[in-house]
Amino acid sequence: MSSLSAPAPAPAPADGSPAGGSGDQPVGGAGARPPRLRQDAARNRDRIISAACAVFAERGLDACVEDIARRAGVGVGTLYRRFPTKEHLLRQIAEDLLRELLDGARAELGAADGAGLERTLRQCALLQVSKRGYMMRAFDTAMPDELRTAFRATLGELLTAAQAAGAIRPDVTTLDVVMILWSLRGVIDMSADTSPAAVQRYMDLLLAALRPGGAPLTHPPVTNI
Repeated sequence: MSSLSAPAPAPAPADGSPAGGSGDQPVGGAGARPPRLRQDAARNRDRIISAACAVFAERGLDACVEDIARRAGVGVGTLYRRFPTKEHLLRQIAEDLLRELLDGARAELGAADGAGLERTLRQCALLQVSKRGYMMRAFDTAMPDELRTAFRATLGELLTAAQAAGAIRPDVTTLDVVMILWSLRGVIDMSADTSPAAVQRYMDLLLAALRPGGAPLTHPPVTNI
């Protein structure tokens, strides 16, 4: 993905404190207050992420960086120090979104009714709708494998629980569930502007196909994605 079309400043130090010369850089040596400055840098980062999500949702990924900085209430230089390219920004957004989905899925573990998987799938669908301008494109970026692995493993646990409760047919695999989530992308892209609730209908249809009692599946499960 292309850069933000500005000279990339020096990267931020590993401890999370900012680098470069603006309001979130320590001034002087003995008089500097690193803890306060680190808190300011963290707040700036959170404001940039929040602003980027809002601007991308409204205008798509072609939105200009100046609009994001203005919405966040920070200078463009501060944004560049935190995220030298749009790829860096999208990667962080994707990580935050996946952590949100993972936390929600984990909260459903142990649900006695076996409906945790369905609630998780519906929550994922709603999140895709609310963040349609960028969510799936953000997920196309690189992110830590451990996050993807943890989310898929949690979906697998929810699927096992749902099958044990008789809520999902026994021949459904975890990868089937993952593919169902990806399949919603087309529905949302085509219907969200005119029928934002349409994804719920197709979620109903997909979940109905997962219920026990249907004819046996005639094709083997996908295993190499």
